[in-house]
Amino acid sequence: MRNTRNCNHQRKREIEKDRDITHFFHFLSFRTFPFCIVLSFGMFDLPPRALTSGIAACFTGLLFGYNTAILSPVLVQVSLETREDHVQWDLLGSNYRKELITSTGILLAITGALAHTTLNKTLGRRPVLQIMALSSAVGNVIMATATSWRGLCLGHALVGFTSGCQLATCSPYLTEVMTTKWRAPFNVANLLFCKAGTEIALITSRCLGNHRGSWRYTLLFGVVIALLMFLLLVPATESCRWLVHAGKLKEGRKALEMLRGTPNVHEEWKMIIYDYRHGNGSMVEPLEQLWRMTSHRGVKRSLILGMLLKVFQQFTGTNALHYYSTTIANEVGIDDPRIASWISAVIGFSSLILTPFTVYAVEKFGRKPLLVTSTAVTALALLQLTLTYYMRDGLSTRSFSNLVILGMGCVMGGLAIGLDPLPWVITSEIYPMWCRDIALSITNTVFWVTDTFVTFTFITFISALGYTLTFFIYTAVTFAGVVYFIFFLPETCQIPLESVSRLFEEQAVFPPCPARKTADLAVYPWYEDVRELVPLL
Repeated sequence: MRNTRNCNHQRKREIEKDRDITHFFHFLSFRTFPFCIVLSFGMFDLPPRALTSGIAACFTGLLFGYNTAILSPVLVQVSLETREDHVQWDLLGSNYRKELITSTGILLAITGALAHTTLNKTLGRRPVLQIMALSSAVGNVIMATATSWRGLCLGHALVGFTSGCQLATCSPYLTEVMTTKWRAPFNVANLLFCKAGTEIALITSRCLGNHRGSWRYTLLFGVVIALLMFLLLVPATESCRWLVHAGKLKEGRKALEMLRGTPNVHEEWKMIIYDYRHGNGSMVEPLEQLWRMTSHRGVKRSLILGMLLKVFQQFTGTNALHYYSTTIANEVGIDDPRIASWISAVIGFSSLILTPFTVYAVEKFGRKPLLVTSTAVTALALLQLTLTYYMRDGLSTRSFSNLVILGMGCVMGGLAIGLDPLPWVITSEIYPMWCRDIALSITNTVFWVTDTFVTFTFITFISALGYTLTFFIYTAVTFAGVVYFIFFLPETCQIPLESVSRLFEEQAVFPPCPARKTADLAVYPWYEDVRELVPLL
């Protein structure tokens, strides 16, 4: 008994010391970044280590958004320099080279999404995020110092690989580190940071202008974000669940106490230990995981749901509308490039300002009602675009352009309140720990492939089918998503992470209006399965 008390007292002192060490990083990452103010409501009750770990991981979204959005203005500025001074050095000699640079980044992003399984199994969640932050910094430096298109291609390939791996690692890290209450808000916040990174990239490129060499400084600003993310991850804690499934039980218990700010974590620890035993112990090789997944009914159901979540998300045309919004604005009669550019910025900003609502609403209303509502609103907005183009001849030019811009804004707004962020939340929850990495690799690969297909075929569909039929296809797929989510999507709100995957083992079809569940710890036969591990409790 005395030894137990001394042990608990020592743990309390370690937690208090840890709180003092992380206070500075908490202040740096939370108070000095104005954009994070929208996330401040209710987060002060989180322990410093959990808050610091969560916000540091959210910088993954900021870095991803910046690296994704900065490429387009960089290629435009490089092309201008090439035309003005092509005798000294030909950085981009043809559109083929631009397409090669872009497609190489996408291809390596898919590779990074697949490689994250092996990297996470070998190194862990937090080290992978740190290594990828440094790799992103190196890639941006290579691009900023490039003197030929090959340097840009090499740098963007490295940035693409890190982006795919980071995006696949961040969601499970946040889900495993945070409590049941905060795992979804922080995953949504990660997407919020991503959109903020996109806006920062556009603002940075506009502020620096089209002066010679200005594109190099925009890329170097990405290096600053990557290094800041690396530093913020230094005091962050490794996922306690990853440590347990890697066989490091004592380190996992200590990490859980640090994240919760108290040594009294017995109930959550029991759940983690039971899941560890139920999943046949420590992590197995990816090929063995795949073989086990094919014979596991619950995992197959959850994997189908995860892939379809990404497909329905991308077949709304979200990225195509974002990338080609300026082109669409010109097509509807807005000839001034500045006005068209500002309209594109406003449409993107509408998505940014609505995402904080999802941070608040995801736990208040639940995942399923929010996702179904968001998908239905998006489907209706796409239907409005379809009808607007169908009735184009009967509308004045001003009315037609206003309706198209309104429809695009409604699509982005409808996506922001659910269908854009929630697939990342749900896919990080529904897989059991023993196959979470390989399942997320498959899901994220489907995301990247679908994103690439929709984006690169948008102009082709417009040329072959016209705007009316193209938007009709997107509308039909999105309405199909509404029906699918109503019957096959479970409600995971307020359910412990270790219990979510068990929902798919019990049933395949779920009620349209699910009852809100709470954390019921009695469903686990604790003392039968963790008796051997009592000394670690």
